[in-house]
Amino acid sequence: MQGYEERHWEKLKEELITEWGRVEPDRKYRPESLGKLFNSAKKEGGISTLSESKRFIGEYEKILHYLYKYGYLKKEVEHNEEFFASLSSDI
Repeated sequence: MQGYEERHWEKLKEELITEWGRVEPDRKYRPESLGKLFNSAKKEGGISTLSESKRFIGEYEKILHYLYKYGYLKKEVEHNEEFFASLSSDI
């Protein structure tokens, strides 16, 4: 490939995309993953026990960390309203 031989990286990138197509990296989570987490908790009647809350908060923090780390969320977004809506009304 000419871009490689010339050490012209933008040209090489274009040649690779032309040859192999654009590759979308596998994403573990997407921004909508938070909404899915909140909705699944609400669908099950909300979080009402300590073990459910530990599991939910662990998953919530894992998704949020991933989204910040890889730049899917650019700034801290408040999810408090959705977070608290996921709790059972019995709490």
